[in-house]
Amino acid sequence: MRRVLAILALILGTCSSFAQKYEIIDEYRYQLRNDEAILTSNETWKYTGDIVVPSKVKASDGKSYKVTGIDDRCFQNCKTVTSVTLPSTISKIGQYCFADCEQMKSVNIPSAVKTISQYTFSNCRSLTSIEIPSGVTRLGEYCFSGCSGIASIKIPAAVTEIAQGCFAGTGLTSIEIPSSISRLPGYCFERCKNLRSIRIPSTVTLIGDWCFYGCSSLTAIDIPRHVPHLGSSCFSGCSSLKSIEIPPYVEYIQDYCFKNCEGLESITIPSSVTSIGGNCFENCTSLSSIALPNSVTNIDGCFEGCTSLSTISIPASVTSIGQQTFSDCTELYSVSIPSSVTSLGWGGFRNCTSLYYITLPNS
Repeated sequence: MRRVLAILALILGTCSSFAQKYEIIDEYRYQLRNDEAILTSNETWKYTGDIVVPSKVKASDGKSYKVTGIDDRCFQNCKTVTSVTLPSTISKIGQYCFADCEQMKSVNIPSAVKTISQYTFSNCRSLTSIEIPSGVTRLGEYCFSGCSGIASIKIPAAVTEIAQGCFAGTGLTSIEIPSSISRLPGYCFERCKNLRSIRIPSTVTLIGDWCFYGCSSLTAIDIPRHVPHLGSSCFSGCSSLKSIEIPPYVEYIQDYCFKNCEGLESITIPSSVTSIGGNCFENCTSLSSIALPNSVTNIDGCFEGCTSLSTISIPASVTSIGQQTFSDCTELYSVSIPSSVTSLGWGGFRNCTSLYYITLPNS
């Protein structure tokens, strides 16, 4: 019997050491556990105005608790919060923590924080600047997305991962990627309409789908030489991009990669490229000529709507010309289709109103 009681006492003691409770202290709601306090959302009302989080709080049990974190969604949709000051004791800021705080003009990230979680500052439209501590190693998914007031931001050298959509829809005008980064994932700078320049280090080996989609102010970009492919819609809508050189290690360019790059006048495609995705150059209305390498085997809708394209050389390696490949190329005057081509898709030359010469193979 004594042994059973002793075991019960041990179990109860262990459970109490991990017990947690919630308490409102000075109008802030905390989760209390051991000697630490985590600031959480208030279930009764939303936080408002200028928020100053203390480094420690005294609870009703008379104990002092060190404030070490901000819980997930703590300030989400607190649309009247104007500023937040966090103490140096904070080491974790939860996901969606400040999402949609549309009037928040300033917030600090304590130096003990190592990760910016997903959607942490998403849609904080009044935020004009923010400093990322030097010890941060990861920027989470969409963590600054929609921060349209942020024109510049410095990424610390310690950051080794920029996650999907990290800076999508921000007001960035320029940015430098540190050499610690090896991947620019999908949607990373999507719809950064004010982005004029970006410096990408040679360490980057991946540029993901939709990475620079809709960056309509981007005038030039240097693609690192060890990138093996360019993602789908990667530069689509970069209407100010005038020229681009694709490095010699790129093997394939995915669908819609340069679609609606209306200012693109020239592009160099290396012999390493074996595949050009569907509608890759669709509506590149300033592109007047392009040379395809002998490594390309098929073109599918690639040049639809290229209204300035007057000449093109189709290499003998091409075996298939897909649907609407040259549709609406109203300046195309002549084209010679090599004997290697065995398939011509529907509407391949539809509405090519200037087409005067076309050479078809016997096959």
